[in-house]
Amino acid sequence: MKSKLAFLTRRIFKKSYPHISSDYWIQSSCFADVTIKCDGVSIPAHNLILSARSPVFAAMFANPMKESRENEVEITDIDVSTIRALLIFMYTGKTSQLTASSVADLMFAADKYQLPGLKTACSYFLKDSKRVADPRHRRLARQRIEIRCGGLHLQQI
Repeated sequence: MKSKLAFLTRRIFKKSYPHISSDYWIQSSCFADVTIKCDGVSIPAHNLILSARSPVFAAMFANPMKESRENEVEITDIDVSTIRALLIFMYTGKTSQLTASSVADLMFAADKYQLPGLKTACSYFLKDSKRVADPRHRRLARQRIEIRCGGLHLQQI
């Protein structure tokens, strides 16, 4: 009886409340309460999601800091495309179109904002020989990560 009720509840819920794609929240400024500023670009975001995913953002918004007073986060050490990829991961848990050249910057951002899942995804991307087939490219990406992340400990790549 209990499992039938759970099944019916899920079925009714699905019909009554259709799934809203997480892309909607990323592409829309609907209910956004914070702005990420980077390279002259303003990206609307939701401090609840940022805080839930990153202890760094949580500390920014929970304490009397400039970011919490102005509802604006200025990021100067990461480029816009990397910030967008970071936000996509924070909203969806998915990485978007990683490349050997972008993974170092994304790993730096993941380290800065304490996102271990994103760091792991970047590591797996580099380990995957199908994506980074040429060992020279993998070695260059690893060197770039070590330089960019200031000696960040990497699993064997």
